[in-house]
Amino acid sequence: MADIPLAVLLEGDYGYKVQVFDTGDTMAVLAEKVAEEVAGVLVAPFPPEAVLKVRVQGSDDPLPDELTIADAGFVEMESLEIYRAG
Repeated sequence: MADIPLAVLLEGDYGYKVQVFDTGDTMAVLAEKVAEEVAGVLVAPFPPEAVLKVRVQGSDDPLPDELTIADAGFVEMESLEIYRAG
């Protein structure tokens, strides 16, 4: 597929980071990629059993884990929040 830059904020971080993703990535993969880059470096690592979810900035509702970036219709630099469910 194609690359797309998105602004992502991992729970506990102080600000958004720009990260490039493949438009074929699912929300579950996106959350995993962000956590791999930020958790344990800029924020405390999450426990192994933590379930990460993705939502559009300002929304309370998580996006489905299987939804791809392409199917979500995100534009470049869309602002997303990654957080622990529960």
